[in-house]
Formats: sequence, C-alpha cells, structure tokens
Amino acid sequence: MEKKQLRVRLIQERQQLPSRLKHQYDRKICLAIKSFLDQQFSELPTLCGFMSIKGEPDLGPLLEDLVNETRIYLPVLQKQEMEFWAFQSVGEMKKNQYGILEPVTRNLISRAERCVLLAPCVGISRSGYRLGYGGGYYDKYLAQSRPCAVVGISYGFAINQNFKAFDFDIPLDYVISENGLSRFEEE
Repeated sequence: MEKKQLRVRLIQERQQLPSRLKHQYDRKICLAIKSFLDQQFSELPTLCGFMSIKGEPDLGPLLEDLVNETRIYLPVLQKQEMEFWAFQSVGEMKKNQYGILEPVTRNLISRAERCVLLAPCVGISRSGYRLGYGGGYYDKYLAQSRPCAVVGISYGFAINQNFKAFDFDIPLDYVISENGLSRFEEE
C-alpha cells in the first residue's frame, strides 16, 4: 500500500477509536513511557515530547506530571524546520497553523543535549521506520541531532505496517503502544 493511502487509513482508524477505549490506551501508553524512563535511566533525561493531534495518543497528563522532575521540550515549526522549545504548562501554549499546541517562549534545546525523543507515529514499519504526516520534520531534525533514544509512540494496530522507507528516513530505537515497549534492532 502506498504511504499516502496507508496514512489516511491509519488516521481514520485511530480517530474512530471509542473515546473510552482511547483514554484507556492513552493511560497505558503514558504508564509504559514512565516505566521505560525509570528502567532505562538512573535519573530522568531531558524529554522531547509532543501534544497530540488527529487522534494521536495523548501524552498531556504525563508531560504535566513530569514537568517538575525533568526538562521537557515540545516541537515548534519554524518555516520548513522543527525546533524543540521548553514546555512549562499547557496554559503557556498557542496553536500553530496546523492546530498543534506549541510553547510560546523561545527556549531551545541544544542539539548537543542528550534526550529521549518521543515521536508521534501514524504508522510504524516492520523494520522500525516511522510513518508521519509526510512533512519530513522529524527526519530533518534527527539528521542534525541524535538523541540517546528515539521512541515511536503509536497505537498497536499501527505497528508492523508494510511500507518502504526512504534513504533519508531515520529508524526508531523503540516503540511504545498500549501493548508496552518494543525495541528495534539495527539491521
């Protein structure tokens, strides 16, 4: 299936999740992220997260809980680039041209800073490549800075999809869904 068709199907599928089930899945995903962070790191690393759109898993409660324990950054779109700005609270955010909540104060993460990057995924291939919305923002960002871990966040039905990655696509290290954590090994 072509990426464009797959993207449309998977977005429709997640937007059709019953709200109660979606809330349960989101809670499991947040708990799995917290467990991953606790097990993998002796102290909480800097975290690059995201605010959900189009039925993505809602990490808002987790980010609000962790904001006093570690530095959290969220993506901000600047022309054709993506930067990560410091997150303080949902109240200090505004919607961008795509309806995505972004921090309002320009406080950039250093590209040299080691962090865990949580990447929203429309789908994930069998070999650990992310299917996003097609803008290439995450791949461009990851080509210039390499976090200590790139963790794809998605619902279980969107994992192990069959699509071809491009040469410039950056593979995920892990994926977290309502089913828990999976690791992708280098091929």
